[in-house]
Amino acid sequence: MDGEWGDPWASRNDDAYAALLAHVRSGPPGPVTLDVDHLGWDWGMPAARVRSAALRLEDLGIVTRGAGGSWEYAVLSDADLSDAFDAWVALFGPAVRATTTVLTPHLRDELDRLVAAAERTAALRLPDFPTAFSASVQFWFTRCPDTLLRDLGTRAYERLRWARVPTVPWSVHDLHGWSRTVARVAATGDPDDATAAAERMEGLIESHRRHLGIVRTTDREPLPAGPHPSVLDRGLLRHLRSGALPTGSTHTVAGLVALTGARPDDVLDTLRWLVDLGLVVDAPGGVRVAAPSIDTWREAMELLTGVFGNAALHVLPDLREPALEEFLRLVDRARDDGHVRDHRYTESAFAVTRFLSEQTENRWVREALRLAMARLAYALPEAPPFRQWETDALWMALEAAAGRGDVRAARAAGREFTDVARAHIDDVTTRYGTMGT
Repeated sequence: MDGEWGDPWASRNDDAYAALLAHVRSGPPGPVTLDVDHLGWDWGMPAARVRSAALRLEDLGIVTRGAGGSWEYAVLSDADLSDAFDAWVALFGPAVRATTTVLTPHLRDELDRLVAAAERTAALRLPDFPTAFSASVQFWFTRCPDTLLRDLGTRAYERLRWARVPTVPWSVHDLHGWSRTVARVAATGDPDDATAAAERMEGLIESHRRHLGIVRTTDREPLPAGPHPSVLDRGLLRHLRSGALPTGSTHTVAGLVALTGARPDDVLDTLRWLVDLGLVVDAPGGVRVAAPSIDTWREAMELLTGVFGNAALHVLPDLREPALEEFLRLVDRARDDGHVRDHRYTESAFAVTRFLSEQTENRWVREALRLAMARLAYALPEAPPFRQWETDALWMALEAAAGRGDVRAARAAGREFTDVARAHIDDVTTRYGTMGT
């Protein structure tokens, strides 16, 4: 079971990932059934490695698991590719904000070289322009100190890279405005400039989307409700939160199977969930229970700023009854609880986020919203209360954006949320100090 416990993105699985990608991309675009165990035997690789590679492709959305452990490959549809662009953009703003805090002179020089190469190859229409441009924008993820954003950004980029056969190259050559925005944010480190850079990138993505002929549509099947934590998930979570599995202890999959009486495959799925929450980490032969850390909590809040804004942008303008009435009721309740400083204010405020996660039609944004909320709930021994009482500007902005078809109002609501979220981060960081860092 080594290599399969829950972290398919561990470097030990890179060779199997490259081999499986080459295999599926050299064949038809799908749907194609994959026999990963046979492929492992054919390549002389452990079956666990190839299954972990298949799990990576499942994260990207180009492989799905069926009944009985079967796997099926297919390229992304236009709608899914459109969502993949939006999901990457949602992560970009928080990544820029985080990376600007660690920009040394050496990193600034690296960024300048990457941006200059992108501009030069764009102006000359050289064939290596798409590669140069990708390197200049992925810089904000590869150098990001926030491990959650770095990991999710890598996955989002891989999703775009391998969504189609052959790979769809970047098509927008006018980078002048983008380059100036990058230079400004690198020079100032101002979070507002980082937000402006993210919005500029969103504009480039929209142009690229038009070049590809991908049209946005609201006429889509609603997303399924999605999995909720299982009995096994809650059981192992209870063991972690109660200290029955103490901080720093290590556990094998076999040991956890014996503890829970669950099937090994179910234990592996639960471990993947706990890894995503930052509650357990890789360890030789199994997993180690992670120490509570303010960094784990803060990373979730930084992620939330991006995906909340993206969900608001694509959900709020087109809200219709009865969802509109429910949303306005949630906003009104949160505002009232904040005014009187009710103990339930934390729950009522985050109910607004939960609503957006249920309404978005973008599966990757929904997953990111759910991940952020779960991390916020469990990263620390007790979830920090939300104490941003003076938030009328946020509630008013959300109301103004709901159901009115006004994208600018929705974007403004996202900016208001970012300001409130950063104030919450500062408040909690002050209270918890450097816990677990």
